[in-house]
Amino acid sequence: MDELWPAGSVTLKIDGRTCFVGLTRIFENGSFARPHQDSLRRDGPDLIIARSIKDQLAANIYLDKADAGGVLQLWSRRLPDDEYEAMKQAGGHGIDPESLGAPDAQIAPEVGDLILFRSSHLHAVSKIEGRPRVAASAFIGYWGAQEPLRFWS
Repeated sequence: MDELWPAGSVTLKIDGRTCFVGLTRIFENGSFARPHQDSLRRDGPDLIIARSIKDQLAANIYLDKADAGGVLQLWSRRLPDDEYEAMKQAGGHGIDPESLGAPDAQIAPEVGDLILFRSSHLHAVSKIEGRPRVAASAFIGYWGAQEPLRFWS
C-alpha cells in the first residue's frame, strides 16, 4: 500500500502512541458476528484524528477456514449513527439481520485470501460450524487523497 498510494501509508498514531496492526481473530464453532459497522469516529469520539476520518476499510487475511459457515456478508449501506444505535441489539454488538434484508454480497473466504471491504458499511460473519475460522485483520483509514493511508487493529 505504501508503494501504491500516492501519499504512502503509515501505522496510525493516537496521542503520539503507535497502534498495533495485525490482530488475529478466531471465530470458534457456533460463533458468528451480527451485522455491524466499524467506525474509528464512533469508537473514539474524543480523538482528534477520528473526527476527520473520511472512510474505513478492513483487510482480512484468512489463515484457516471453518468446515461450514464463516461467510463474510456485506451490505452496500451505512446507517447514520442515530439509526445504527437505535437498531443495535440491547447489551450486544451489532443489529438484527432480519431488519436488513439479504446481504448485497457474500464471500466464503479460502485459506490465503486477502479480502478488503468497506468496514464502515454493514457487514457480518455467518455462524461457524466445525473448525474455527482464523484471520489476521487490520483497519485502513482514509483521510483524503493527499493524506497517507493509516493502519491499525
